[in-house]
Parts: sequence; C-alpha cells; structure tokens
Amino acid sequence: ATRRLAWLAVAGAMLAQGCGFQLRGRVELPPLVAHGVRVHGADSELVAALKKALAFNGVEVVAATGAASSLGVESRYERVVRTLDARGVATGYRLVYRARFTLWDAAGERVHAGEELAARRDFDYDAVEVLEKEDEEAFLARQMRAEIVQRIVHRLGGVRGGAS
Repeated sequence: ATRRLAWLAVAGAMLAQGCGFQLRGRVELPPLVAHGVRVHGADSELVAALKKALAFNGVEVVAATGAASSLGVESRYERVVRTLDARGVATGYRLVYRARFTLWDAAGERVHAGEELAARRDFDYDAVEVLEKEDEEAFLARQMRAEIVQRIVHRLGGVRGGAS
C-alpha cells in the first residue's frame, strides 16, 4: 500500500508539472498546414492528440478530403523484455512508441515524409503489483504519445513546401 501511495504521489507530481504539448508553447506552422489539414491514421489516440496539438497551434483541423493538406500517421507500441530474474521471469521492459508521418498537399503530392520518431521508457515490472504496474505502463504510454505529438508538430513547423 505504501508503494502504491508513493507511486500515486510521483504520478500526481508529474501531472502537475505538465507533460503535454500545451505547456511548451506554440509552433509557427506553414500555410500548407495552418489553412486546413486532415489528420488520419489507425491509432485513434495518437490522431486525437495530434489534432488537439495542431488546433492549439492555430491549425484548422478538418474532416473533409478537400483540405489544404493531409497528414497521415502510422504508429506502433512495443514492449521488449529488458531484464529477467533468476527464474527467467521478466522484471523489466523497454517500452517504445514509434511513429512515422507523411504530409500531402491538396493535389495529393507528398510534401514531406518524416523519419521515424521514437520515444522510449524503461519500465520495472513486479508481478505482485499487477494493477499498479498496468496503470504505470498506461501513464508512460500517454507520456510517450505526448512526446511524439510534440516532435511531429515541431517537424511540421520546418516544412516549407516542395518535396523533402
């Protein structure tokens, strides 16, 4: 119970400090993006966070296919064993959230194909504290997603048109 309270206190402090893109300031985005962008991808949580970040930065996010541009995002979440105990049971994982984004203009021409972005966190696991560890892993995944969103928005700020 003491460990759970300590973890909750740490999580609360981290949330109070802010881990989202909103506290890091605005990014000046090029007209291609700022004047209407459609955001799509299979990871609904990443897409929603990206739409929110773009809107925060003054971008008109639209649902229609006739947008000024289209931003496609692909992502995957990995949980790789990092450490084992003497019995061969996993006691630590490396969590990796990877994303790749592509930006197209209204004519369907690829304007920017971003490199793969990745956020990593090491995660210690204890089978005795399953619920607490599930909560901690979910918190770390949200934190990594916010980091990826921030990095995508910053990369979009550097797009100036033309193929890249």
